[in-house]
Amino acid sequence: MYTVIVTGAIGSGKSSFVSLLRKRGADYLSLDEVSRYLLIHSDEMKAAIVDAFGPNVLDDDGAIIPAQLAYLAFATPDAVELLNEITFPFILQRVADLICEPFCSTMTSAPARVIEVPLLVEAPELAGLADEVIVLTAPYDLRMDRLVDRGMDHDDAAARDALQASDEERFVLADTIISNDGSQDDLEAKVDAWWRAREESGWQPVRAKQEQEG
Repeated sequence: MYTVIVTGAIGSGKSSFVSLLRKRGADYLSLDEVSRYLLIHSDEMKAAIVDAFGPNVLDDDGAIIPAQLAYLAFATPDAVELLNEITFPFILQRVADLICEPFCSTMTSAPARVIEVPLLVEAPELAGLADEVIVLTAPYDLRMDRLVDRGMDHDDAAARDALQASDEERFVLADTIISNDGSQDDLEAKVDAWWRAREESGWQPVRAKQEQEG
């Protein structure tokens, strides 16, 4: 199955792009669901998180409290980096297992699988699991307006954006760059064009082709 990773800055339209691919028949692998699964089932990852952030991230039953972990982990850039260092190896292995598991591949007739990875620069190993990496872009002011329209405080949105990688850093990992600076109809047209091109190519991996040409 063709595996495509979608990344981009906060407010760039990643979720909208992924949703449009799913409407066209793409399977979806959620990193949020992978992370939640690991917080529950990976004793090793949980122990590392408690060691780094303290026992206050646990409830009375010894389970991770996601809101408390987020409060502590997103307090500073160093804390974010620490959480990423702990969790990304576990997430990478889980995603690799799901992509490579033959049973999972036979459970769907979808031609493609899409994975939304906001922090791909911080976990570039994930790009190696994809047949194509797509970077969504949009101007800063437009992205902030979208986030405010979704109910986020502007200062909070700007602070979160400042903690993320730049588009230039994402472009290093990109196979395809798509500008999402127009309407929803504009984005849908771009998704249609992308889908048709991949169908016409027989879903041949873009990443492998570009590496061979390089």
